[in-house]
Amino acid sequence: MADVNDMYGDWSRKNQADRTTLSRRLSELKTKNSKLYTLLEDPSGAFNLDDLAPRLRDNNTEIKQIERDILRIDSQKPPKITIDESYLADIIEFFRAKVTENENPKLTRRFYKSFIDSIVVGDDEVTIAYNKDSLFKASTIKMVHSVEKWLPELGSNQRQTD
Repeated sequence: MADVNDMYGDWSRKNQADRTTLSRRLSELKTKNSKLYTLLEDPSGAFNLDDLAPRLRDNNTEIKQIERDILRIDSQKPPKITIDESYLADIIEFFRAKVTENENPKLTRRFYKSFIDSIVVGDDEVTIAYNKDSLFKASTIKMVHSVEKWLPELGSNQRQTD
């Protein structure tokens, strides 16, 4: 998971840095165009359209390219991960130990909620629905919901509810 987080973190930081750089340049160009349009609209007519038009055209061409680049960055997907059989065995053991050896159910639930959507226990099988994209995000804010309450909820008076 540390490797996955590192890989996603590197990818995410690079994408964010690229997007920030492009957004700044886009803002600069729009500000420049705004100033050029203000000069063109000057009632004194001191500035000639033939002098300003090439700069406006160049700026607009660059603005369109930057907007396309930002859309491309926004549409990129996180890197895919391939896990081989030996690594899978290590992961299974890690998850088993996380459940059986952890004495804090709240932390265990937070950990699993970071990537599990639901768990259905049947007579012959257990079905786990998970969100593979959230494996990259590693959020531990939500809790896994279950029918049986592992930790009692607190009522408005901060005491356990019945």
